[in-house]
Amino acid sequence: MMKRIDLDIVRRATEELLLDNMYTTTLDVKNYLREKGFFALQADVSDMMDELYHLGFLWFEFTGAFRIYLFAEEVHHGLTEVSAYLNGE
Repeated sequence: MMKRIDLDIVRRATEELLLDNMYTTTLDVKNYLREKGFFALQADVSDMMDELYHLGFLWFEFTGAFRIYLFAEEVHHGLTEVSAYLNGE
């Protein structure tokens, strides 16, 4: 039986991915959770990551197709560098 996700599980998975990659997406988090044995639907992960955004834990940049999530605190310390990285500059 697969484990169920909750806000704390999604927060911890997001944090691990952000520490490894500097940014993440709902698809990345969903896939990571599934690899760890959780039943995760992308819509549920998206809702929870949106809640983490509203709680001030995350910030996102919308690419026109999807959101790229970052730690909110990192935005204050390097948004220009992150944006340049994401845009291949």
